[in-house]
Amino acid sequence: MRKIVQKKTWWFLFLYLIGSPALVYSFDINQFIFNGLSKNRTSLDMGGSGIIKDSGIKFLSQSKLIRNVQFLRLQTHDITNIGAKALAASPYLTKLKFLDLFQNNIESDGIIALAFSKNVTSLTYLNLWGNQVGDKGIVDGIAKSKNLAQLEHLDLSGNQIGPNGAKAIAKAGFKALRVLLLGDNHIGDEGFAAIAESSNLPSLKILDVSKNQIGSRGMKRWKTSANINSLSELNLKRNQLGNEGIKYLAGTKNLSTLKKLDLQWNQFNFQGAKDLSQSVHLRSLTILNVWGNEISDKGVQAIKESPHLKNLTNTIFPFDRGEVSTGRELEGLQEN
Repeated sequence: MRKIVQKKTWWFLFLYLIGSPALVYSFDINQFIFNGLSKNRTSLDMGGSGIIKDSGIKFLSQSKLIRNVQFLRLQTHDITNIGAKALAASPYLTKLKFLDLFQNNIESDGIIALAFSKNVTSLTYLNLWGNQVGDKGIVDGIAKSKNLAQLEHLDLSGNQIGPNGAKAIAKAGFKALRVLLLGDNHIGDEGFAAIAESSNLPSLKILDVSKNQIGSRGMKRWKTSANINSLSELNLKRNQLGNEGIKYLAGTKNLSTLKKLDLQWNQFNFQGAKDLSQSVHLRSLTILNVWGNEISDKGVQAIKESPHLKNLTNTIFPFDRGEVSTGRELEGLQEN
């Protein structure tokens, strides 16, 4: 039997390599899905081949072979609302804890179906990076459903959730959430402030709000907030903090536990660097990225000589990549 499966697998790879999607899809998609299951049937990693699509998801959802699956990865398979609703309706995914739907085409209706599924109620990890959730999918789905209250990791990067989506997340009861990734969502100052002031995210350790048009107004609201006070990583890359926003950040008591801070491309200069160097609230920092800001040599020197930033082990300065021992750690804070 093993020889037969191996033979089929190699034949599938051959068809895939010669570039015939029709032949690949007609080649026993069922067997391809079965081959992705781990031996103990608790893990199914379909990677990112892009061939499963909604029809394959329908078959998968109806298979008893997935009744023990806890880990399911379905990245870049062109899954739409149809596939998402098929997953939601499956009676065989009651043990699912990890669901990765990275870069598919699921919109709000599909997300709402998943959020209110009577079958998928044990998720602790949900990756929806690069779908089309929108604020409706958050307000009427993810934030509203009690089925997702136990989530520990939620990635909504690149989903156009806007300030309303961020506000809905802030009001929801995600008491166990440790990782929240909201990069590239246009949440602005209002959405950022809602997260900063939320009392419903007590376990949050890692927050990514990069590329969200956040300015000094949003940072000022964080400075005066008594909540979100145990972060270890904060990604503010490609926002619009400016010197004023950096001043508020440097004076934020809630950041005393922060170890990794990404401030790339935030439109601040020497004054901002000076305020960072004088911050008594950033003593725990071990990784700091200020690439893309015109802080000048004086700003670099201020940070290097700061008595409050002695724990820094990796720092990226403008035009000085040599300061970094492990650049990957800083370029992808959200990968943890």
